[in-house]
Amino acid sequence: MGKGSLTFDWNESPLKTKCQELVGSALESMSESVESAERYLTHNEPKYRMVACYVLLYYWKASPSSFLAKWCEAAIDDEPDQDVRSCALSALGEIYSGRADARIGQIIAATVHDESQNQRIRFAAYRALFRLRDRVFLMGREQLEMLKTSSLQNADWGFVDSFL
Repeated sequence: MGKGSLTFDWNESPLKTKCQELVGSALESMSESVESAERYLTHNEPKYRMVACYVLLYYWKASPSSFLAKWCEAAIDDEPDQDVRSCALSALGEIYSGRADARIGQIIAATVHDESQNQRIRFAAYRALFRLRDRVFLMGREQLEMLKTSSLQNADWGFVDSFL
């Protein structure tokens, strides 16, 4: 994971509980090895791909050189399921957190600007940009409202464009 100051304890996380509910015993399999978790990234069911993304990110602590990082980049364009694409965007922001990677910033910022994308995907990309710069997203009422609605109506477009 990135150099960011925010920490995440997978074992104490409600996310782990939710993942267990989604995929049952497959979560244990994903926790056995990185390779096992990576195999689930190609599973037919989207929920397994999404959980594998979370496991690789938070349990196995994916890095920019990891298979997950490459998979996330491809998933932005190739993944048919919106929840999995959203997860991939969030994961990219986390993996590259605080690293000032211009190439990743451009990819994610382009997704924010891409009006052919679903609003939720664009919003996930917007939030990922904050992680890239190791900035907290929720800093005021406007951001909270954006979070509730996944709307980019009050987006800081100067901030987005600073990645392009």
